[in-house]
Amino acid sequence: MHTKIRKVIPALIFATFLFLACGGDGPSDKQVIISLTDNVVVPAYEAVAEDASQLNRDVQTLCEAPTDAKLQTARESWRKAIQSWSYSEPMWFGPVMDRRSLRLIDWSPTDTVAIDQLLVDSPSLSVEEVSGVLASNQRGFGAIEYVLFGDDALQNLTGSPAYCSYLTALTTVVHQETSAILADWVTGVDRAPYKDYFTDQADISLVSTDAVSEVVRTQVFLIRSMVDMRLASALGLRESAPDLTAIPGNAADNGLADLRS
Repeated sequence: MHTKIRKVIPALIFATFLFLACGGDGPSDKQVIISLTDNVVVPAYEAVAEDASQLNRDVQTLCEAPTDAKLQTARESWRKAIQSWSYSEPMWFGPVMDRRSLRLIDWSPTDTVAIDQLLVDSPSLSVEEVSGVLASNQRGFGAIEYVLFGDDALQNLTGSPAYCSYLTALTTVVHQETSAILADWVTGVDRAPYKDYFTDQADISLVSTDAVSEVVRTQVFLIRSMVDMRLASALGLRESAPDLTAIPGNAADNGLADLRS
């Protein structure tokens, strides 16, 4: 599924703009949106939920009896999950925005100083505390990365219950939220599935032309953000010299991979 999504998302961008440019006797707005939703959007969020669930399971296995092999497995699961999440970024409309999911999944920059203090002050953290009490920059993929990829990660996870308590709660929150996003798209909660609303197939639906506009707007915003906020500074197009900190590597040194995704 992931390879298919990786190949299809560039086609999503190209096909949408091509459709808008050509007009004529091509497919209708509604047909385009239904195809994009069924073949790209929903599979992307399925991949996110699947990989977040696997990350949660691997972290729980790691914390049951920490070993270097289990740590490496959890780290690879994190890389796979963050890749799937990044692939979904051109589709950050609908439930992911309505739910304000970024505050639970992906808030930058991560406050590592606050996390260090938290792990000293709180020997145990529940899922409810992580999701409802902590600041957004102390949870999500960034916080998971900080705990999993630190130089002393295995020692910390072995020697301090706070680390595993925090890490397990973090991955559970991400798993729950990504599953909830997918559920909103495909089954709905107290209303029709969002995919039916988005594709003009529910009793109350988004107008197809507005759905096309939403797809295009999100892609344009993403491209401009990548260029203006990261690439321009990194390449020295804004300042007198390149600033590679514009593409942060963080603990996992995953900055370039994340940008590519």
